[in-house]
Amino acid sequence: MITGSIYLLTTTKTFLTSTYRHFSMLTFLLNMKIHTPLITLFLIASLVGCYDQSPPVSRPTQPQNDLVGVKEECTFPPKRLVGVAMLNQVSTIYENPGTIVEVAQNDTLTEILSRKSVMPNERYELSKAVSEFHDLRRLRPGNKMEIWLSDEVNDNGRRCVERFRLMTERDSLIELTHIDHDMFPGQRLELQHKTETKINSGEINTSFFLSARKSGVPREVLTEFYNMFSSRVDFQRDIRKGDRYSIVYEENDDSPLGGIHAGRLLYASLTLPEKTIGYYRYTTLDGYSGFFNENGESVDTHLLKTPLSSGHLSSVFGARTHPVLGYKRMHRGIDFSAAIGTPILAAGDGVVERVGRYGSYGKYVRIRHGSEYTTGYAHLSAYAKGVKPGVRVTQGTVIGYVGKTGLTTGPNLHYEVSREGRRINPMTLELPPVKTLQGKDLRRFKNLLRGYESTMAPLSV
Repeated sequence: MITGSIYLLTTTKTFLTSTYRHFSMLTFLLNMKIHTPLITLFLIASLVGCYDQSPPVSRPTQPQNDLVGVKEECTFPPKRLVGVAMLNQVSTIYENPGTIVEVAQNDTLTEILSRKSVMPNERYELSKAVSEFHDLRRLRPGNKMEIWLSDEVNDNGRRCVERFRLMTERDSLIELTHIDHDMFPGQRLELQHKTETKINSGEINTSFFLSARKSGVPREVLTEFYNMFSSRVDFQRDIRKGDRYSIVYEENDDSPLGGIHAGRLLYASLTLPEKTIGYYRYTTLDGYSGFFNENGESVDTHLLKTPLSSGHLSSVFGARTHPVLGYKRMHRGIDFSAAIGTPILAAGDGVVERVGRYGSYGKYVRIRHGSEYTTGYAHLSAYAKGVKPGVRVTQGTVIGYVGKTGLTTGPNLHYEVSREGRRINPMTLELPPVKTLQGKDLRRFKNLLRGYESTMAPLSV
């Protein structure tokens, strides 16, 4: 009996919060070997007494928002939204900028909002609303968002989101505004650029690209310049030290989300020993936008001479010693060295004829351009999504990526042009311009050129 009572006492001690006096009395009764029923009666009385007492140390209360099944809502109206009835009025209400957040590696929108102490239900509803405009799985490091949070906080220190902006594209952003509980209507807005015209000219010392980059011309502008002149100029053979370039382009300020970045290229020229080639941006009356020379002929031809976004000419058309086989044979195309994965562009509008491995060419694509011309692209590492026989492509469409498949010593693009089945030299191919200005368009263009003369004058010094 006594053994059973000791067990009961020991067990009771593990969950009772009692005073020292209770345990002293129990110990005394055991030592005196008092009858077990009396001890049992005392224990019951102690339990009842302890139940009515407050514990000497209070446990911290768990935050309500962390309890399962409890929904935390924005129950106070954001101050800056009081009285706003229409969504399109909100932009005029906010004078102060929000908090700018740049997406980091592996970030999600809900994690970002959690770090900003946004209440859980708000995170969910806002994420759901944003996903109607942009797939949040495509949120990338470097994307920027602007968040306006309420000044007020609830009892748990959580805030409401008053307005939210996400910029995922260069020329537009997504804006959502909190107008009621769980409601975030949104819209996609076109950015109103703060645009400044930039003028840059210089002398070519090592290469055109390095010289222009050293003088501050953005990489995007140089890529457009290079693509535009590649059908008229061989940058490996025609450009010499001392030649000059002139560039006029726009610089857009989309702060705070977009920052400062290059806009449209407006004018570009190369001054070579025997000639000066210049092109001007112009939009025709029927909506065609492109570059034209001083005679109103477009720079765009039906086939590109350089069908990749970057790289340099490494092997020309004609007889050569094959770098792998070691003997001399005819090289019926041109090669461009470029990094693996560099995008390859369709040289012109056409229909894809062949996609797949093709002997020593490795991974290969062939495109037919009308009844007269075809182009071939060899040694690819991969094909662009959707490129297959029968698919129609337009000039400049990415069709694949530079690789080193097939018989080659390193990553490069082997490019061929065939006319009526006979392979010809792409660099000496002369094709008519896609468009030639006439009538009213030509007169408008000539007026534009006269306006450019004052802008270009400092560049010719």
